[in-house]
Amino acid sequence: MGGVSFAQEWQGILQKTAAKAARSHAGPRSEQLLRQVEKSLQKNKHAWLHRAYQEQEDLVEDFMGRDCGPWLAGWVRQSNRLAISRRLFKEKISRRLLQRKQPVLENTLNLPLGRAADWAKQIPSQANIIFIGEYHLPKVQIQAASLLKAYQQMYPNRQVILLTEFASDSYPRFLSVREKEENAYLEKFFSLFPKRSIKTAGLEEKACMNTQVTNFSGTHISSSVLGVAVRNAHWLKRIYKWRAQYPDAVFFVYTGGGHCMLDELFSLARHFSPQESFVISFLVAGYKQEVSQQEMFHAFTDWRFYKPGVLLWKNRLKGRYAGFDMQIILKK
Repeated sequence: MGGVSFAQEWQGILQKTAAKAARSHAGPRSEQLLRQVEKSLQKNKHAWLHRAYQEQEDLVEDFMGRDCGPWLAGWVRQSNRLAISRRLFKEKISRRLLQRKQPVLENTLNLPLGRAADWAKQIPSQANIIFIGEYHLPKVQIQAASLLKAYQQMYPNRQVILLTEFASDSYPRFLSVREKEENAYLEKFFSLFPKRSIKTAGLEEKACMNTQVTNFSGTHISSSVLGVAVRNAHWLKRIYKWRAQYPDAVFFVYTGGGHCMLDELFSLARHFSPQESFVISFLVAGYKQEVSQQEMFHAFTDWRFYKPGVLLWKNRLKGRYAGFDMQIILKK
């Protein structure tokens, strides 16, 4: 089956979810909202924010250059409406950060990088769903695995289950060792674990993984704003099902940062209370240009904390709108 057919299959399977997401986050006033955002961005001189999200919107528009039938035009229009909502959401957060700059800085804890055991100690003992978000940069997989291993060593009697976007949806079964090793991304992650020592399940819908429709820059349609919304909606259903099946387990949800950071409109983590959840962000020092479109907190603080170390909050609840509960910035 060709890439276009897979894309059509994916849209057919998930079109109800996509339509519901669009209705929830964007209305008929899209053009008016867009003008308001542009005016607000220019007035407040948030040039970095404007560039970042204009670039993302342009990438989505670029899908129109592919001859994939009328359904793709509808997908792009819907995605652009959600992109407007996302920009409004980001603008709201940036305003809050700017208005509360001094209190935010006073609430920030900047600790030495330390080791995985030190990171694991910062996770609240009562948290039972822990999100790990990354930007697909070198070294992160190994360090994320080290964190999970350190957590298991801290709580040897807890059942720990990993759910990840880096494998196809496997519900209701866990992945086999062979399946783990065939995925290059997961292979790095599991290199620190003895075989069969951790139960793992995939989250990604199979039709999405096999869709080959990209824009001229090579961006996959599943990375469009609507693509992320639809994928997150599917993952969230799976997370609920796994938690219902294993109510006493501690779940680690390992995805890209754009799927689970708290400053994202469609964040998975924002569906769970602060008492039960904990959001961890992994970065690599020296990759500022690659993550600047996402990291509002660092742009807001003039990148002063963008060096190897661990960022936490004195008052965790007051710091969550910056996007994370803990950020681990690795050495390059």
